[in-house]
Amino acid sequence: MAEDEVAQIIVNSLYKAGVRTVFGVPGAKIDAIFDCLSDHPEIKLIVCRHEQNAAMMAAGTGRITGVPGVCIATSGPGASNLATGLVTATTEGDPVVALIGSVPRLLNTKRTHQSMKALEILGPTAKSATNMDVADQAAEIILSSFRTANTSPKGATVVSIPMDVSKEKSKILPFPTEAFAPPRYGPAPPQAIDSVISMLEKAKFPVIYLGMRASSPLVVDAVRALLKKFPLPTVETFQAAGAVSQDLAERLFYGRIGLFHNQAGDKLLAKSDLVLAVGYDPVEYDANVWNPSGSLNIVHIDYTASDYDILLSRPELKATSGKVHPLLFVQRLQKLVSPTTTVTVDVGTVYIYMMRFFFAYEPRRLLCSNGQQTLGVGLPWAIAASLAQNPPCSEKVVSLSGDGGFMFSSQELSTAVQQKCNITHFIWNDEAFNMVEFQEEMKYGRSSGVKLGGVDFVKFAESFGARGYRVEDVSELESVMKEALAFEGVSLVDVRVDYAGNAELAKKVREDEWN
Repeated sequence: MAEDEVAQIIVNSLYKAGVRTVFGVPGAKIDAIFDCLSDHPEIKLIVCRHEQNAAMMAAGTGRITGVPGVCIATSGPGASNLATGLVTATTEGDPVVALIGSVPRLLNTKRTHQSMKALEILGPTAKSATNMDVADQAAEIILSSFRTANTSPKGATVVSIPMDVSKEKSKILPFPTEAFAPPRYGPAPPQAIDSVISMLEKAKFPVIYLGMRASSPLVVDAVRALLKKFPLPTVETFQAAGAVSQDLAERLFYGRIGLFHNQAGDKLLAKSDLVLAVGYDPVEYDANVWNPSGSLNIVHIDYTASDYDILLSRPELKATSGKVHPLLFVQRLQKLVSPTTTVTVDVGTVYIYMMRFFFAYEPRRLLCSNGQQTLGVGLPWAIAASLAQNPPCSEKVVSLSGDGGFMFSSQELSTAVQQKCNITHFIWNDEAFNMVEFQEEMKYGRSSGVKLGGVDFVKFAESFGARGYRVEDVSELESVMKEALAFEGVSLVDVRVDYAGNAELAKKVREDEWN
């Protein structure tokens, strides 16, 4: 019977699982897998500058393609650096498989170079964290990790591979491709469906509330079919962006809700006598915020158990000088990109404006981190989106961040340039952690610990081989945006933004506002 080294079994298993891109940072404890990946003709190895960003790129790949993204890191700090990216993926339902190296088994209880109880650190960030104790476990552990990552609720899994195990041989070879598909769930019980139909027939003001898991293709198709037959008013959470198509949105869509309880959609839910919550997860928008009294009549439609603005017609904004108002930027960007452009949004004030006011009519075209609100995801996700295209890097991807969030993963500009990605990244620059700043001012009348600055982003971009642009005045905005978006390759635009009106973002519109 044939046998292979564990490293080769792992790489072949990745291929059987549908993986075509792997993100990682090399090291001695994991280099056997890197060595095998270098020889694989159909898996592309992307060498990143930091393990956290590798995990974020893997999460972006998992969210966009539906196939768990894969990240690889060595032992010690290489493994622990994955934590933020993995917990973000698990919180937000993005399937990821993380492979980490560890010291040889003989040394794992000793004080030795890069010895760390990595699974105890990464275990809480993932759905499962497994050590590969013997060679014959390799194929089964990889299979199980993919199935677990891609079984609802989706998330990250971690596999720790001791250095000596990766070089051993096994006769248990990779499982066939069909084995990697997660199990499918059946339809709801007929009696439950009959009950909901009866509730709908009696309701005077039913509302459909689409959550993060309503962005999957199967659910999107079902929701759109339902709305065409029964035109019910609909709201979305931020991560459900695009679930309602443009033709339906013009009649039925009442905006996105989340974070601050002050949108038209919040008022709509409050008046409803029946809320059909589809794919809703409280990690996006706590239930005690949008349902503060617990009195709403809610039907939870999902494959996981629940924990126990009118579409704004935005007036044409006009300005001839000064810094750029966020809504003006959103309006201009909307005109300059196509409905199929993937737009990734980092966390910060930029994400509040974009997720409330940027229209999206296709799922998984407007991406944000709404569960962990993880700074730094914008650029790594854009890289993942660009590489996931067919052919890779063939269409423009747009990403946005504040100046604070951008520096969390800015080194990956080098990765984007070297991989020939086609990305335009916009920085809303106020030289501060603004999302923290304006909320501190609301609470305490002042801010503290938020001031930044000190970076020339144009020169920074050029040092990586990207094209740098700057918008100092609103009169320059549209022409610079057009030029940056037309540039084939990686471009970065530093936009001086005016956040003077941010208090309106959190303004109360209801008396029962939850505090």
